[in-house]
Amino acid sequence: MFSACFSSKNEHLFFSLIFRYKEEGGPSKDEIPTAESLSMVIKRLMPYWEGTIVPAIKAGKKVLIVAHGSSLRSLVKHLEGLTDAQVFFCLFLFVFFGN
Repeated sequence: MFSACFSSKNEHLFFSLIFRYKEEGGPSKDEIPTAESLSMVIKRLMPYWEGTIVPAIKAGKKVLIVAHGSSLRSLVKHLEGLTDAQVFFCLFLFVFFGN
């Protein structure tokens, strides 16, 4: 499933580190990022969105998207054309006032 999101090992910024973790016992803690920005998530998400999900929707298939907060925020940012500030403000409202 993970490999279906990317057409080559080199597309995802941290693929080689993750792969090496499985094969050689893993990267050091300093090599693994502690966070991922919205722009990094969008860069990772859009090839799968455009190449797999959009064609399925256009073909009339029902699509269920199951994801975590950052990837969903990135998808909404893309679909609604929001700025980073607007996404942050929406997150702020949700955290402090609930849904």
